[in-house]
Amino acid sequence: MDTRWSRRRFLEWSAGAAGLAALPVAAWGGPIPVAPRLGPVSGRFPEFPVHVAGGGIGLGTYQCGEEALIRDALARGVRLADTSPDYRNGELETWLGRSLPHAAKPVFLMTQLPVDAWEAENLEAALDRALEASLARLGRPRVDALLVRNAELQQLVNPAFRSFALRALQSEKVGRIGASGHGPGVATVL
Repeated sequence: MDTRWSRRRFLEWSAGAAGLAALPVAAWGGPIPVAPRLGPVSGRFPEFPVHVAGGGIGLGTYQCGEEALIRDALARGVRLADTSPDYRNGELETWLGRSLPHAAKPVFLMTQLPVDAWEAENLEAALDRALEASLARLGRPRVDALLVRNAELQQLVNPAFRSFALRALQSEKVGRIGASGHGPGVATVL
């Protein structure tokens, strides 16, 4: 069985199966090993997803039910954390922020723009507020990646979003801009 994937194959798989798309692939530099699912971080939390991807261990906080789980995962060497203000109304971002000082290794930190921000009359201001609120909950001045949650192509080409994204990158509050989604429609965004 082939255990190495091209960057494109990995992105297509991860976009559909894991909900991750459009992170900067140039930094990966070559084929990426297949990402097998690991067992739970600790026996008390079998529902918490922990994955090996791109040479590091990462976690998604969507199904997390306890702050101690996040702290435990980071203390055990998790290197990537993906969260969203839409998960438990921002509570998971707060838990992650309080847990980051316990990390055994540096953590690549990702969060997402909340879905409801796109309904605001002044989109650019709503996105600014959403980013600032996420940074406050995370207790950090910046995130490594900010994703458009459940991205659709019209969102990514929206002039207000593009202006916000450029300012966020220039201010260094955001290291990278990306998109997340589920299902076959995300291929259009790629």
